[in-house]
Amino acid sequence: MSVDDKFRWFIHTNSKQSDKRWLRKINRSLGFPRFSHFFPFVLYIVFIFAMLVITLRTLTIHKTGMYDDVDQKHRRYESPKQLSSDFIKNLGTNRSAETNLIVNALKSADSNNDDVLTTKELADYISNKIAKHIRNAKQSNRKAFEIIDVNPADGLLTWTEYHTYFLQKHGYKDEYINNHNEKKHSMLTRKQKEAIMKDKALWLEAAKYDNDVVTLSENEFLLFKHPEASDLRLSDTVDDLLKQLDLDGNDFLSVEEFIEALPSDANLMPRLAKASVKERREEFVKFIDVNGNGHASRDELLQYIDPRNKRHANQEANNLFMVADINHDNILTIQEMLSKSEIFLASKMISGFDSLHDEF
Repeated sequence: MSVDDKFRWFIHTNSKQSDKRWLRKINRSLGFPRFSHFFPFVLYIVFIFAMLVITLRTLTIHKTGMYDDVDQKHRRYESPKQLSSDFIKNLGTNRSAETNLIVNALKSADSNNDDVLTTKELADYISNKIAKHIRNAKQSNRKAFEIIDVNPADGLLTWTEYHTYFLQKHGYKDEYINNHNEKKHSMLTRKQKEAIMKDKALWLEAAKYDNDVVTLSENEFLLFKHPEASDLRLSDTVDDLLKQLDLDGNDFLSVEEFIEALPSDANLMPRLAKASVKERREEFVKFIDVNGNGHASRDELLQYIDPRNKRHANQEANNLFMVADINHDNILTIQEMLSKSEIFLASKMISGFDSLHDEF
């Protein structure tokens, strides 16, 4: 190797070593860490990022909840009519038979379709229901009378004719009907036996209106089956009222007689038995003395006790409002009616004509 070659080799070698030293100096000056030092730093950055994401999600959920709460507060200030309408819509079709009865009754009585009821709407609906019930009772009574009066078809019903009809209606064959022991009724259920005993007592009571205590005329049969629709029962009730209240025997009832001498039979006027003198006077003036002459005639008393008289429906509506109008705003919502469902289901608004039957 020449002297020149040795010199170049020396310069080249020293130059490489110098470059390595120079790079190490740059690394130290820039502060690049080793990987073992850098990895914890990366984990720390990832952790901070994750915490930020979770915090932002929480804030978003809280914000949504905040608006939900505002929506709920807003709904509190919606009108009862709107709340009632919304409630009916949200009920859908999957609801109980009892709920259906109440919802349908409200819709039928709701004359202006605002999904709530006023006292007048409720009273009008009940009044129409009572009138319809009595019409149907008279029509069905006439048809039943014609079906039963066959042996012979003479316009009078015997107990045997009615008893045969009763057994046929409950599915018993003619062979049993014509040959059974009426005292034992061995094949009848206990409920059927009790119904026959009750019918027999009512039959004898209805038959007393004429000299024939064995058979029933068509009017007596109406009294037997539907006393609330019977003119005989209304007339009989007025007779009892005059007998107990008409102290001077002139066949008229004065306001003083009505106030001072309530009937001994509380069933005749159960509501007034507990009324004050002022309340009884108001009752007489508003509902009994129609012509305002200070005396109630027999016809006025007949109108007063007739179940079709509007006062009965008004009284029923007022009683239902007293029980169900929880916030006393003089309207009934579907929520209020459902909260007192048992009372409404038993009322004359829906199906309480058994109570009307029992009243007479």
